[in-house]
Amino acid sequence: MSDGQLYVYIKWNDNSIVTMANNYLTYEPVLQATCRVNRNSNVSVQQPFIVRQYNMWMGGVDLMDRLLSSYRPMIRGKKWWWPLFLNALNVSIVAAWRIHCAVNDAAHAMDHLSFRRNLAVCLLKAGPQLERHQIGGGHQADLPQTVRYDGIDHHRIVCTQGRCRVCSKNTTVMCAKCNARLHSDRGKTCFAEYHTPCLP
Repeated sequence: MSDGQLYVYIKWNDNSIVTMANNYLTYEPVLQATCRVNRNSNVSVQQPFIVRQYNMWMGGVDLMDRLLSSYRPMIRGKKWWWPLFLNALNVSIVAAWRIHCAVNDAAHAMDHLSFRRNLAVCLLKAGPQLERHQIGGGHQADLPQTVRYDGIDHHRIVCTQGRCRVCSKNTTVMCAKCNARLHSDRGKTCFAEYHTPCLP
C-alpha cells in the first residue's frame, strides 16, 4: 500500500550509477553483496534492500511481455477500452498457464499453445444448458481430459435415444457436462468408465 509520498531516493553505483525512487521499499535492511572489481578480484559491499529486490524480480516484467506477445489476440474494435480489455484477458491467460505449470510436473504440464487451445475448447463447451428436447443426435467432440476427469458436476440427465460413447449400444441417459450418452443403469458401468482415466 502507498499514500503517494516518496519515502526513499537512493543512488547505487553498479556498472553505472543507478538512481531509484520508491514509496514502499527502503534501503533497510542493508545486505552484503559481492561485486567484481576486475577480472580476478571480488569485493564485498553493502547493498540496500531495494536494490536486492529489484535485481531479484526485474526479469518478471520482461518474461511477461514475451509470453504476452507469443499469442496476442488480434481482434479489432472501435471502442477505446477494447485494447485494454484484450490485454487484461491475455494477462489472465498467461497467469493461469504459469499457475498450471507450477502445480503440475513437467511430464503433465501443457505447453503454452496447448493450454490456450484447451481453454478455448472449454469455453466453447460452456454454452447455455440445453433442454431435454433440444439435445440432438450425432457424435459430439470429446471434452479435454482435464475437464472430462475432473469429477465436478458430471450429472446424469435424460435425453433422446442414441449410441453410448463406451459400448455403442442405445441409451437415453447422458452426462450433462460432457454431452455424451452413457449407460448408467441395470449394472452398466459405462458412465464410470468414461470419467475414469485409463492407467498407462
